[in-house]
Amino acid sequence: MPSVNIEKTKIIQPGEFEPSNHWYAKALNAQIHPMVAYFMNLSTAKIIKRFGHLNPSVNKKHLAELLDYKPRYLLHSGADLFHVTNAKGERKMVVIETNSCPSGHKSMPLLDENQEQGGYHIYIRGTWANFSM
Repeated sequence: MPSVNIEKTKIIQPGEFEPSNHWYAKALNAQIHPMVAYFMNLSTAKIIKRFGHLNPSVNKKHLAELLDYKPRYLLHSGADLFHVTNAKGERKMVVIETNSCPSGHKSMPLLDENQEQGGYHIYIRGTWANFSM
């Protein structure tokens, strides 16, 4: 296990968080699109139902398995999604890259303006805060 350099470590206590010290400048005033906010608040079952309605050929059971998948090796990995158009003019959204960490939280607009720590707080609270060494 790597050692932690205590002299260079800054502990942020509750009430000390300042968004400008943690988020990219461009992300500080970003506004989330209402459709994205709506989607982010859907349950997995509703996402599957909606996706199945828009894509009737999809195997909903397989989609549920994919969405329920828990990574074995890259536990905190993330992915980037891009809108693309193929040579026939068909538009799709594709996963173009996988990352070793969910750094996209730093540029994701807030889902709730009252939660200034954003999704990163939820991520840390649900993963690393419960990690025992």
